[in-house]
Formats: sequence, C-alpha cells, structure tokens
Amino acid sequence: MLNNYVTSAIRTGVPGLVGWLLGWLVTWGLNVPTSVRAWAVGLITFALLLAYYLAVRALEQRWPQLGWLLGTPTKPRYDVDVTPVKVVDTPKPAAPPATS
Repeated sequence: MLNNYVTSAIRTGVPGLVGWLLGWLVTWGLNVPTSVRAWAVGLITFALLLAYYLAVRALEQRWPQLGWLLGTPTKPRYDVDVTPVKVVDTPKPAAPPATS
C-alpha cells in the first residue's frame, strides 16, 4: 500500500502526463504563429488535462476500478485524527494596590 504522499503524486502526475501527450498530439499539426504557439499549446494541454481528470474522477465514482486511469485506484486520505487541545485561561495578575 502506498502512502498518501506517493498516491497523491501519482494521481496528479498521470493526468498531467496524459494531458501533455494529448496536447502534443492535438497541436502537432496545428499551424499557429510562433508568438502564440506556446500559449496555445499550454492552454490546450491544460484543458485536456482537466477534462481527462474530471472525466476519470466522475467515472471512478461509479466504477472504482477505473481509478487505474489515474495511476492507482487508491485515493489518498487526508483525514487526520486530531485530539482537541484544552485551552486554559491564565489568571491576570492582580493590579498593584493604589497608593495615595
């Protein structure tokens, strides 16, 4: 079993790799001016990455085994068992006696 850090890294990296690959394939024959090419490729790659991730997450809700499309079917757990801390009020120091 992977720890949460590794699981979350895999489930972030795999959609990034898929988005990059799909973006590269889509923009391979794209004929745009050099001045906007990087911007266009970046935007298309981001849109494909996001679409892939959201689609797989939606499908994973119904068919959990499809989590493999994100690299691992295990979801990271972010819940932490936190014991409440008791806050103790400290008494304020007494005011010095008034002198006349």
